[in-house]
Amino acid sequence: MKHENKIYEILRRFVDGIVPTSHRNKVLRWIFGDTYSDEKDKALFRLWNETDTSSVSSSQIQTSLHDVKTRLGIDTASDTTSKNDKKIYRINQSFLKYAAIFLLPIISGLTVWFVMNNNSRNTPQMLECFVPNGEKKTISLSDGTKVILNSGTLFIYPEQFADNERNVYLSGEASFDVTRNETSPFIVRTGRLNVKVLGTRFNLEAYPDEKVISTTLNKGSVKVYQPEQEDRGIVLKPDERLVYHAEDNKFNLSKVDSEDYSKWTEGEMRFIQQPLSSVLKTLSRRYDVEFRYDDKINLDELYTISFKSNETVEQVVHVLTSIIDNDMRTSIWGDTIYLHGSMKGGKRK
Repeated sequence: MKHENKIYEILRRFVDGIVPTSHRNKVLRWIFGDTYSDEKDKALFRLWNETDTSSVSSSQIQTSLHDVKTRLGIDTASDTTSKNDKKIYRINQSFLKYAAIFLLPIISGLTVWFVMNNNSRNTPQMLECFVPNGEKKTISLSDGTKVILNSGTLFIYPEQFADNERNVYLSGEASFDVTRNETSPFIVRTGRLNVKVLGTRFNLEAYPDEKVISTTLNKGSVKVYQPEQEDRGIVLKPDERLVYHAEDNKFNLSKVDSEDYSKWTEGEMRFIQQPLSSVLKTLSRRYDVEFRYDDKINLDELYTISFKSNETVEQVVHVLTSIIDNDMRTSIWGDTIYLHGSMKGGKRK
């Protein structure tokens, strides 16, 4: 009971938004970890009962749950699943039901991790690499593929690839330098899209809180397609960028300088005709801060701007606000940055 009450208090604070931004990632990982599973399930059930869900129908819950699973490419249990695995699957279903209400906006990537780490014993041993905000990390896969992970990214991959397939899961942004193997295609799964390659270098950005997924090819070729629709996939050539817009289910292919979209691997941040909303989200992940702003600021305004690797968050904010509006007032309290003022627009070339 002691652990259950403590866990309840942690989850209550998390749901109410009291947990500091800098600690939310740690709490999320703990929520989806395998310690105190029963206590966490009971605490979530208690929160569920205490929450007014009268305005949320069971069909809406099912829709939310289905949306999460569809976006992440999570399959339902098959008829051949063992009794033990079906029990695990029921626990996952129960947990995700509560998460569909409480945690849906922020659990996309971690749900993949949770399900993959509770999959059947016949699947390869899966490893997970979570990169907190303000950091980036480079890892090497068993086939020699090099992956550079950006801030706020979750990457799931097998300890050892199978002979005929190389499947990995991404929630966030990564730069891939894939070892060529014509008999074993390399597939990056983001839930909404799959990226299939044999051997190439490309950048893939698929943060769960963004409305777009972008693939930029440096060399070689890749095919981007929606799950179960590989025959309708789009093949990219070097220096092409494909942006998928989730809201209207449309693709936009353009010619670019691909190096612009992988400069983050060297510490530089480069934005090309990006809305202010995306710029602020990237800065939030890079410096592990939270931006708050008034409704006078136009988040849809497009900016072309770059920042060097040695620029501090204070320097970045000063430059950014001077471009947006010289009269804009800013204040920094801990890891929260407040922006006040009207938006006049402008671009840094």
